[in-house]
Parts: sequence; C-alpha cells; structure tokens
Amino acid sequence: TFARLGAALMTAMAGRLAFAERVDAVVDTYASFLADNPAHAQILVRELVDAQGPGRDILLGEVVPLLDLIERFLRVEGLALLRPGLPVRAAILQVASAIILRSASGALQQPLWGPIDHARALARLLLFKEV
Repeated sequence: TFARLGAALMTAMAGRLAFAERVDAVVDTYASFLADNPAHAQILVRELVDAQGPGRDILLGEVVPLLDLIERFLRVEGLALLRPGLPVRAAILQVASAIILRSASGALQQPLWGPIDHARALARLLLFKEV
C-alpha cells in the first residue's frame, strides 16, 4: 500500500508543471488514494491513536519516509515560494491529517466537511506566501 502511494506521490512531484501545481497534484493524489481506500484511512487513524501495536513500526518505517520525501520536495523546490518561517513538516501533517480524517469519517464526511474537499486550497493557504 505505501509503496503504491509513494510511487503515486513521486509521480506527482516529478511532473513538468509549475511547483504550485505539483503541490496541488500531491494533495490531490493523496486525497484520491485515501478516498479510493477509505479502510486504509481508518486503519491509519486507529494505529496513530493506539501507537503500541504492530502498526507503530509500519508507521515509522513507511509513513515517516513518505513525510521525509514530501518535506524535502517542498524545502528544495519550493524554497522561494514557501511562507517564511513555515514549520514545513507540521504544515504537511496538518494537510495530511485533514485528508485522513475526512477519508476515514465514512457517512459523517458530508455532514462534517460538506460536499467539497478543500485540502488543496488549505494547503496553498498554509504553505505559500502568495496564493
């Protein structure tokens, strides 16, 4: 699962689009992946809350490297565009967490978040000094 997600995220980051559009593609790829696999989002939430079972090692071994990859992408390629002083990893986790919770919420998704996923807009507002 994480290998497929990582490959999809790398494809989104490596495109020939402008940097901001590649960030949109990363957010959209992640959101689509979890929308297509809502059980994965639910398992992620459960393992994050538990943090003691075998999922802990999987999160450390699989999720942390993906976070490192995205953080490096943002810091290296987006250096001139990111908000000054932005805690990049915390910003990534804010956006990713929102996507995970929305995907894991099942029938509560629409009543809580409404019909539109705003993750892309929120990522841009959070990450970039100019939107």
